[in-house]
Amino acid sequence: MALLYDAVKGCPCVILGADIHALIEIARHSHEDDEIREFVYEKRVLAETMISRPVMKGFKAMLREQRETVN
Repeated sequence: MALLYDAVKGCPCVILGADIHALIEIARHSHEDDEIREFVYEKRVLAETMISRPVMKGFKAMLREQRETVN
């Protein structure tokens, strides 16, 4: 997911606020911080609830296919 984020974070279609970009940077450098990990998890779950189930399933299937192609 980090590689995907890096690939799209500058695209105009990405509508993440500066606070979320900052949180991602903090989380990347805080591997041992359980509080940050839990906060990021909650944000991710909330974001996923805003995406319809069929769209999320399609997205995850696409990621799996791409990973299999690369490996």
